[in-house]
Amino acid sequence: MVRVEEYIKKDIDKDTKKRIESLAQSVKKDSFSFLFATDLHYKSDNSLTFGTIKKLREMVMFAKLVKPDLFVLNGDLTDGHSQKDVILSELSELFETLKDLDIPIIINKGNHDSATWFAYEEKLSDYVTDSDWNEAVSAVTKRTECGYGYLDFEKQKIRAIYLNTSDIVNETDEYGNMSANCRQWRLGIGEKQIDWLKDALLKCPKDYFVIFFSHYIPFGEKVESGDTVWNIIKDFNKDNKVLAYMYGHKHKDFAEKRDGITCICTKDMLNASVTSEDGKKYCATLKDIPVICQEPVLNNPKAQILGGWDYIEITEKYFKARRFSNEELNREILINSKE
Repeated sequence: MVRVEEYIKKDIDKDTKKRIESLAQSVKKDSFSFLFATDLHYKSDNSLTFGTIKKLREMVMFAKLVKPDLFVLNGDLTDGHSQKDVILSELSELFETLKDLDIPIIINKGNHDSATWFAYEEKLSDYVTDSDWNEAVSAVTKRTECGYGYLDFEKQKIRAIYLNTSDIVNETDEYGNMSANCRQWRLGIGEKQIDWLKDALLKCPKDYFVIFFSHYIPFGEKVESGDTVWNIIKDFNKDNKVLAYMYGHKHKDFAEKRDGITCICTKDMLNASVTSEDGKKYCATLKDIPVICQEPVLNNPKAQILGGWDYIEITEKYFKARRFSNEELNREILINSKE
């Protein structure tokens, strides 16, 4: 594990470069491969910021060495608890790191990326709109974005579909101020996106497999219209054409079969902990332990960086993830079984 103080400089140190180069030399080229990071929760006023920026630089360096098929940032890029202009500035800082990439990029929207909760608390009406988000993302992906879409990879015969699980209409009062039931705490997929998904699957070439990406998985009551979307995907998978469904939001590694579909959640990028003198453990953005408290961790040079990013190789038969900065999370999952 790496301490925050080691990330204060944004430059990648020599030892890190060697590790990246070593990993790059060991990868195989015969599969569909992509880099994947989720839940960055970038916030420009704490020391963990440098960890996030540096990890993105590591990913970009690795991408230039390996040249994977795809680069994915899977939502909650920002912490979201700031005014709109700060959030847009933070997105610009993150995207500046990606400017030299020459491979396809998918950037998904998470529930923290709209600054709606801050707007609600401060009784504001100004937040990151869909248009703001799409404009910022289009500058990086070089595609006209609407929050969802797909990319086809002819060589591997794979269609990568990305969905927006924050496709929700915001509720405001008579003065235009945000309601408590704002987008940051709601997840959902709108009718227009659902119709688009039906068409994207209907017109998918018969010999193609599909992999899905979204910030959270559209399954169950936590995502409005999630069951509708899942039934569409499940129906498409009758011929076992879905390779995997990749998501985040939970801030932990998790994999399961749902209706014969391999669903894979990966750990967040911004993740740190510190142990106090009395032995109590405090964490930032870690949801799977009893104590959750950010303040003793943020700006604490003794905090340990736990988060990271994945290099993933996927075929019709297996999902193989290599976790940069935490080899304990390396894993291989069989994905062609309906059991």
